Order: sequence, then C-alpha cells, then structure tokens
Amino acid sequence: MRLNVSNWCAMGPLCLSLAACGAPPLPAAATPSPESPPPAPVVVETPALAPAPSPEPVHAAPPPPPEPTASELCERVCATMDMGCKGRAAQVCRVNCEDHVKTAERCPVEVSAALLCQDQADDRLPCQNVAAESCVAQFTALADCRSGKNAPVERAATAIAPASGLEGPAGWARVDDAELGVSLILPAGAQVTNTTAGRRLSSEEAGVLYFVEALPPSAAAPTDRTILKSALDYLGFDCQKKLKLSSRFEKDGIIHVRLDTICKDGTEWAGMLRAFPGKTLVTTSRFTTGPGKPAALDDFLYGFRRLR
Repeated sequence: MRLNVSNWCAMGPLCLSLAACGAPPLPAAATPSPESPPPAPVVVETPALAPAPSPEPVHAAPPPPPEPTASELCERVCATMDMGCKGRAAQVCRVNCEDHVKTAERCPVEVSAALLCQDQADDRLPCQNVAAESCVAQFTALADCRSGKNAPVERAATAIAPASGLEGPAGWARVDDAELGVSLILPAGAQVTNTTAGRRLSSEEAGVLYFVEALPPSAAAPTDRTILKSALDYLGFDCQKKLKLSSRFEKDGIIHVRLDTICKDGTEWAGMLRAFPGKTLVTTSRFTTGPGKPAALDDFLYGFRRLR
C-alpha cells in the first residue's frame, strides 16, 4: 500500500507588515541604465529521466491435465489384456467397462478411484477380470454406491495454480529444439546427444537426468495399444515389470500418457509419452530411487510445448 503524506501549514487572517513593526524598509531595487545589456537568462539543465523498465511478462502456470473419464480408465486396463492375454479376457473386460461407464453417471468418484487403483496396482492379475487385492476397498465402495447402499461421494473442486512470473525453478530455462519439434523447460546447460534411440536433448541437476527423445517411428496411428508396445520396447525387459501407464489425456492432437517404472537396478523413471501422427516422444526424468519424485518434475513435464 502506498501512503502519501502532505504537511499543511495554515495562516490566520492577520497580515503583518515589516514596516508597521518598525523594521527598516527594504532598499529599492536598482534600476538598470538604458545602456546596460539585459541579464543573460539562467539555464538550468534537468537530467533526463531514464525510461521505466518494461514489466516482465507473466506466464500463467500450465493447467493440470484433465481427469481421465471412466471409459478412458477402463480402456487402459483392457488394453494391457490385448497385449498379452489369450482367449476372451479383453472382450469380457470391455463388457464390464460398459457397466462401469453407466455406473459413473451416478458414482463418478467411486468408479474413477476403483479403475485408477486397478490400473496402477502391482498385484493385479493381468489376464483375469477380478479386482486386485489392494483395490478391494475401492471396488466395495463402488458396489455400495451403485446399489444405493451409500450416497455418491462429492467430487472435490480442483484448485487452480496461481500465475507465476517465472517459468520453472531458478536456474532453469526454456529450450527449443526444431529437429525434435519440442520446447520445454530444462536445467541450465542442456545438451544434444545421439543415442541408440536417436536425438536426445538432456540436462542434469542434483543427480536427476531430464531428457526428451523420439522413439522409432511407427506407421500405425497412435492408440493405447501401440503406445504400450512402444513403452515396453523402449524400456527393455529390466524395466517392464513395474511399468505403469496412467493419466491419459488428449490435447491439440497429442496423446499424453504418464509413464512410471522402477528397474531391477533401482533406477526410477518418471515421465510422459507424447504420441501424435508420425512421432512418439518420451519426456522423462531418470534417477536412483529415493524418498520421492524430483521437486521440479511437474515444471519439466507440463512445460512441454510442441513446435509447429
């Protein structure tokens, strides 16, 4: 708050004359002779004011990805069955999906919680249409809501992140790579290298490697099935067992899928696959398993932009 303070002095109506108080009169001003030249004007130079600095542009924080629908969550569960299950497992899964989508009209929170748990459960039996043991509580809540035994849980309002004048943490900067066709926020000192997967743009901070690279191109249109296959092929056998693909959403023609896994050697991956016609990119962080994900992970993942 800016506070302007002005000091005012008021004078009463009484005017005092110096002469009336006995003070000697002021001498008369000297009258210049007609021959005297006029006094030169006094020029006071006022220093020019520097222009005010332009305000820094304020960038709004990227909005969080939309929550996947019941149909999208259920399809992710069924897509894994397409890859490695024989018989009618995937078909039965999709029949169950129709029931879940209908139930979501009354119980959206319960359905989302149950399907998300099933999608990410480590103890899920991939070729059986039964709830994972770790998800029994969520499916029980779903059944109680569907039967009318319990009222639906109200969905909490999503908090909106405040705008920020900076993009990313201190010391990070936005980097554009025309060949990969991406723009993203990385720690200072980003470098381009060539790997077995192709071109890689990467930078490292505090033992965490952040990078983006393109996966081998596929002639097929991107689907949940082709994305899963790309992830499995890319990570290799040692990192497949704990692979989780989640939080799928589409925006501006790009399919975004969250990727998380822990390899046999303890190396953890936390990133996203971005699939669009003609190209699939992986933007990920890679680090040794510790107390949690890197603090700047969201800045890295959601600062992604596709260059046109």
